[in-house]
Amino acid sequence: MPIAIALVVTGFVLVYSALKGISLVDIFNGATGQELSPKGGRGGTTGGSVAVDSPGSDTAPGTLGMNPKSIIDSVVIPIAQRDGIKVDPASVAAANARHGATVTGGRSDHQGPPEEAWAADLPGTTSQMDKLANDLAHYFGMEWDGSGVAEVTKNGVRYQMLYRTLVGGNHFTHVHFGARKVLS
Repeated sequence: MPIAIALVVTGFVLVYSALKGISLVDIFNGATGQELSPKGGRGGTTGGSVAVDSPGSDTAPGTLGMNPKSIIDSVVIPIAQRDGIKVDPASVAAANARHGATVTGGRSDHQGPPEEAWAADLPGTTSQMDKLANDLAHYFGMEWDGSGVAEVTKNGVRYQMLYRTLVGGNHFTHVHFGARKVLS
């Protein structure tokens, strides 16, 4: 009988997570009152990294059904804040309103519209940005070796991270993270 109850509770938690677009990590953080922060991580992270559902799955944890702006505001910005980056949804929206096209003239993720594409430029100290890039790569299941461009598409959303590269402009001064809806 206890096993049946555990299975039913687990089922409810999974359904709740899917319906609310909340990662299991966030649910258990709330239940325990403590941040889940295992040591280690991808790309040589030293110290804590984001505790996540299995990277490499078809969806990034907690993002199913969210639009690009919601993903940036509800997932990327809190990770950045935890890593010491001073950013909030209002500062990202203000920066995106001023942002123009890409260096090649294409439409930037910064230009939205927010239901289709959204991006954040996340400056900080080198150690903060290194940690942030590692944590975002781990959370979204991206291959990451510490510099360059990382992209992954999951459940109709293309996630892109640029850091320590001149691709698309100078990304040595900040971590760029964008989300864009794509045809599945």
